[in-house]
Amino acid sequence: MLNEHLGGGQTRSPAATLWRGGALPGGVLGVLVAAASLLGGGRAAASALLGAVITLIALSVGPVLMLIAQHWSPPAVMVSALAGYSLAVLLLGLAFVVLEPVVWVSGEHVAFAMVAAVTGWLIGEIRAAGRLRILIYGSATSAGQETDVAAQSGFPASPSEPLP
Repeated sequence: MLNEHLGGGQTRSPAATLWRGGALPGGVLGVLVAAASLLGGGRAAASALLGAVITLIALSVGPVLMLIAQHWSPPAVMVSALAGYSLAVLLLGLAFVVLEPVVWVSGEHVAFAMVAAVTGWLIGEIRAAGRLRILIYGSATSAGQETDVAAQSGFPASPSEPLP
């Protein structure tokens, strides 16, 4: 079941689409930074790779929360989204605190890989979100038929029409 949500089966959930949309470009940029860091030596490349992996794990919190909260009320979903972003930021900050005393880790290379992976993730996730085509307003029950929400609620469709 989880495999289907993450894109392994026929079902494509929005969470899986956003995760894949962010993880692929974020991972590619992280690996590219690690490869470029080879010029600074193995320690630098390992640090950059570590930074990219930590970032991808931290940013995966959002799509996982989206899977969990998909049937919750809109306010609860908003709270979980804010909690997810806060948790991702806290995880990245915690990674810096934990890795700071480790002597073989190059903080500059970790940070550069994190910035590259976050940038790739955000660009990919924004692109994937734009391609989801999720109906935000109205209902999908009458496909192709436009509904006038204002008229259904008793308000005129345009400001020039008189109130009922």
